[in-house]
Amino acid sequence: ILVRGQSQFGNQWRLQSGETVIGRSAGMVLFPDDAALAPKHARLVFRGTDLFLEPEPTTNGCFLRLREPVKLLPGDEFVLGAQRLQLLKPEDRPAGVGAVSDHNGTKLLGAMIKPLAAPLAPMAIARVASDPRFHEVYFRAQRLLTIGRVHCDVNFANDGFVSERHAQLTNEGAHVLLEDLKSRNGTY
Repeated sequence: ILVRGQSQFGNQWRLQSGETVIGRSAGMVLFPDDAALAPKHARLVFRGTDLFLEPEPTTNGCFLRLREPVKLLPGDEFVLGAQRLQLLKPEDRPAGVGAVSDHNGTKLLGAMIKPLAAPLAPMAIARVASDPRFHEVYFRAQRLLTIGRVHCDVNFANDGFVSERHAQLTNEGAHVLLEDLKSRNGTY
């Protein structure tokens, strides 16, 4: 059953007994207007009475709704509302910008991020945009980072699919714990 969005081919499909292919142009469940989908994006496969989601190699991947907190490692991505976010690797998250000059002599200033007590390094997440020039990076030196529509560490005020307090990241040192805060539309 299609939960959100639209398809010119209907809003529910009967799964095939073996496998059902989902994609933009190949398969039984088609979304031709969704540029985020690959031509053949994923398969739903029955093995006995169990149903498995098998992603095809794609740029955008497949996301499953969180039912309980999950460990994230650097490079892992998650989705809430219309926001695609990525936990950055240590080498992808600069600790700050010192006073330097560009090639025109203009002094560039920045504030250093206060480090956490060892072994916790500041968390950094990136909002992934279709054009990498428009990625947004959010740093958090404290152990918790909340994400929502208002009154959180990271706010997406114009995203109607994001709850007021939607999800939370907890820095555990070796990994980060992602938890959905009983949001209306879920975290994936």
